[in-house]
Amino acid sequence: MIVKIMKGDENFRNETNAAALCLNELHIYRDVIPYFQKFLVDINIKAFDPHQWVPKVYFADAKIIEELGDNEETILVMENLTPKHFRMGPRVDLDEPHLELMAKLIASYHAVSYAMRINQDPMLEKLVKGLIPYSFFA
Repeated sequence: MIVKIMKGDENFRNETNAAALCLNELHIYRDVIPYFQKFLVDINIKAFDPHQWVPKVYFADAKIIEELGDNEETILVMENLTPKHFRMGPRVDLDEPHLELMAKLIASYHAVSYAMRINQDPMLEKLVKGLIPYSFFA
């Protein structure tokens, strides 16, 4: 298993808007991807396996953990993909095969959101509203 916890001192968290990034990541893993998977099953799409998109998520939450301090922490516990040749940090190492895989998966996500829009699925608006706006520019 891999355990991801938001980290960094208060200054770092503020400068990087870590709370928004980490809460959005939780929302994607906890709410968006599972709904996308359900949607594809419900409309009987079998062109690709959405369960292969991401590691299995065992736990995703945001709360204050007294042992870690007074700030709310995000906690994401997921499947360790290193046995499937996924490379982990400390730095992101995106070579051409990883970038191609990312582009293919991102296109799949967009295809699902378009299918939801075409099917007028009311969950699409709810899922979008669950994202915290984030600007990369201060």
